[in-house]
Amino acid sequence: MQKQTSVLLDFFKYQNQLKMVFRNNFNQEGRRESSAEHTWSVTMMAWLLTKPLEQELGITLDQNRILKMALVHDLVEIDAGDVAAWDKSGRVAVAASEQAAIAAIGEKLAGSNEELYPLWMEHDVLETIESKLVKACDQLCPLIYRVVFHNSYQGSGVDRAKLDSIFLPIVSFSQLTTELYTALAEELDQQGLFDVKE
Repeated sequence: MQKQTSVLLDFFKYQNQLKMVFRNNFNQEGRRESSAEHTWSVTMMAWLLTKPLEQELGITLDQNRILKMALVHDLVEIDAGDVAAWDKSGRVAVAASEQAAIAAIGEKLAGSNEELYPLWMEHDVLETIESKLVKACDQLCPLIYRVVFHNSYQGSGVDRAKLDSIFLPIVSFSQLTTELYTALAEELDQQGLFDVKE
């Protein structure tokens, strides 16, 4: 029992490092959002969207699995870092680092948890509705952050057309997530937060 306690405590210390991984979103004071804050937002959104999505699709979803998947989806960023959704070359470059990171995380738990790796892989592969919901929330949360804190895309090259090309393939499995995306994109446009090419 003492060995398991030690393994778990070491992991809890490790996962706290997610609080020091900073994303590409800023609030009005210039403070960057941490990946831990983002994970909390994704988990909350996934929880609250589960029932409406079940009603829309006429299916029963595994909410317990959804919430666990939301909690683990960005753990790899402790070692691999965060890359913006619109940075295609960065996303390709970080893929191998993420695979190595999730394998190392599994080793850290040393048999104390057999769910973490399969949940992360399920989210990465995106074949189940549960994983598609978590991925949609993962992508929608940064848009909500930008709208709430008036964080512009200026200088990033992200206009409405580019955002649509990134987000619509992710959210289009559901009318609900598509409508949420569309409403957020319209708010970004109304607030003048898209990159404006001179």
